[in-house]
Amino acid sequence: MTNKQKQLQLKHLGYYTGKIDGLLGPKFKAATIKFQQVYNLTVDGSFGPKTEQKSIEVWKDIQTKLNSKGFNPGKIDGLVGNNTINALRQFQKSNGLTVDSSCGPLTLAKLNESVKSLSWDDFKNFKREEFKCPCGKCGGYPYEPNLKLVQVLQMIRDYFNAAVNITSGVRCQTFNDSLKGSVKNSPHLYGNAADFYVVGVDKSKVLAYCKELVKKGIIKYTYTNNTNMGRAVHINL
Repeated sequence: MTNKQKQLQLKHLGYYTGKIDGLLGPKFKAATIKFQQVYNLTVDGSFGPKTEQKSIEVWKDIQTKLNSKGFNPGKIDGLVGNNTINALRQFQKSNGLTVDSSCGPLTLAKLNESVKSLSWDDFKNFKREEFKCPCGKCGGYPYEPNLKLVQVLQMIRDYFNAAVNITSGVRCQTFNDSLKGSVKNSPHLYGNAADFYVVGVDKSKVLAYCKELVKKGIIKYTYTNNTNMGRAVHINL
């Protein structure tokens, strides 16, 4: 991890207030000490291997939670970058928080609270296994299915009062690239998309309803493709 990256890690937790210049001055040391105190590390002001690892763990947790709420932080790698910062800002804006791109105490508390609000137990008609990547090599869940997406699918099922069958949920990069017509950075890669059909309902009606959900801001995008999707409709957050 570069010194600039270390500064970013601390800045967007609200500890570091200096410039992102890679210079490890007094502000950087003070921020490192605060971080070490909060996470019960040896307090020496040195951003060494153990502090770096804890920083990555903390940010992986934040990225995972942002992703589960439909705010795409990009790769879950524990490294703060533009995607993570943008996702954090979007989360703050949508939850009435100060939009400062800092995951400080108030933002973190709201994020933890929002994640607790949904679990698989809340869905009587969907199971995690339905969204598993079918490649047989990646373990099935390079990313967890976004529960906000499952909530939308439950909404669709309730609207049509008919079963919803998932034809494609989470995908690893290899499986995604093997599919005709797939895009390189598909939201399927992050658990933010699903292809599905509603049993006994014409897909034109399903698509029309999904377009209404787009207009209402509930989902970002929907489409269907007669060439390679059959009767399925795609939605993503």
